[in-house]
Amino acid sequence: MNTQKLYKQLEEFFYDLDNDSRLNWIGQKDQPDSAAIMAKYADLYQEPELNQIRNTYQKETDFLKKRELKLVYFTLLGLNMYQKLAKLSDEISAYFSTAEAEIDGKKVPFYNLRLLTMNEKDYDKRELICAKSREIISKINPKLKTSLIQDLALIKKAGFKNYIDLYQKEKEIDYSHFIMVTKDIYRNLKDVYLAKISKLVQEKLNKPFKDINSCQAIFLLNREENNKYFTKEKLMPAFNKTIEDMGLNDEELKKRIHIDIEDRPKKNPRAVCFPMRVPFDIHLIIKPTGTHDDYEAFMHEAGHSLHFSHINEKLPFPFRELSLSHALTELFSYTFEGLARNHLWLEKYAGLSKEAALKVENDAKFNDLYMLVRYLGKFDYEYNFFREGADLEKGGELYSRTLTSYTGFHYHPVAYLNDMDGGFYSADYLRAWIGHAQLEKFLENKFGENWFKNSKSGEWLKKLWLEGSKLELEEILEESGIAKPFDIKPLINKFK
Repeated sequence: MNTQKLYKQLEEFFYDLDNDSRLNWIGQKDQPDSAAIMAKYADLYQEPELNQIRNTYQKETDFLKKRELKLVYFTLLGLNMYQKLAKLSDEISAYFSTAEAEIDGKKVPFYNLRLLTMNEKDYDKRELICAKSREIISKINPKLKTSLIQDLALIKKAGFKNYIDLYQKEKEIDYSHFIMVTKDIYRNLKDVYLAKISKLVQEKLNKPFKDINSCQAIFLLNREENNKYFTKEKLMPAFNKTIEDMGLNDEELKKRIHIDIEDRPKKNPRAVCFPMRVPFDIHLIIKPTGTHDDYEAFMHEAGHSLHFSHINEKLPFPFRELSLSHALTELFSYTFEGLARNHLWLEKYAGLSKEAALKVENDAKFNDLYMLVRYLGKFDYEYNFFREGADLEKGGELYSRTLTSYTGFHYHPVAYLNDMDGGFYSADYLRAWIGHAQLEKFLENKFGENWFKNSKSGEWLKKLWLEGSKLELEEILEESGIAKPFDIKPLINKFK
């Protein structure tokens, strides 16, 4: 097998696919063409090629070489399955890109409804906006169902018992054990969470925390009084000064990371990073609105961008652009996102007073706790949905019951497919939450609580980034002497 030729073709394929997605994301292309791109590179992932790479990786005895080939195999397998779903996936993406809701006689793009809900002062008006959002989701549910049914059939055809079996083998994690870890996190933090959310609901809604729709959380978590500190104009200087102090802002980095902060009508407001060609061509995209959320989202994607742009260019393609899971890169994105919740960083780089910085830190940490609780519920739902046979008739009820139980907010059944992260991405996020608390504690112990002002911390992180995806999150933290896998104590202590 000519692996170098295969790697070169894969690199070109992912560049084309990412660029197509990027143009759709930034509002310069309504209809993505992933199906056409998949067809162009179809020879890469047909059955003979799949069988050949599988046999090669299964026979390999060297740990790193075996992992390298395994990354390629599961990537090709995913592409083989996705090619059959690409047309439907494009239709779903195009639907959400062009869907609109009529609010007060005006057409509002689907992607702008969240921002509208966040800033709407009237409770009943927020309920109306969220009802319109659910209407849009309900219309695409038949296609989401069809896509999932086809996906599950392809997984079985590929020789896996079910959805869980595939991702356990690909990501080398036992989800039956991990679900117990996540439940332990929830048990430890439930009382802290419920006490704080109940108080917040009473203060902002003047209601007891009972029978509140989940859409209201968007408004509740928008600490509008804090947004005055976070103008669009201060975002880039805060980031640039941070990476300068960490010794990361050199001329080479400026060539590698391309930042798009333009405001376009059809631009997806969700911040994102596209690692087009690692480590040379990384795109960080955001549509800032002048909120603290902008700073958290931007720093999150900056963590991805810094990670990708520092990976050793001499590593083989799989260790530069592929990975067993998303947990490792989310570890670094969480580490930088966490700076926007750190009162010392907020004082130094965002220019807040000590009093204001402490308030923002407290508010933002609770918002982070809410998101953690929500994702604990999402993973519980997704794991049990697939463990119980992926019953589409009962999925909505399971989703509503599980998320409502965890968060205390009422979750409508209609979003049970749209709110599902493919490939247990929710678990990858949770692993990153655990790892981030471990890494943050380590950095503070090693470089001081102002570790982000120390160029030595930047040098230390560079060494981790250089290795690409050779090791998984838990492996790299254990090998670096930072923490044992799934040690949740730093995470629990952080919130308690």
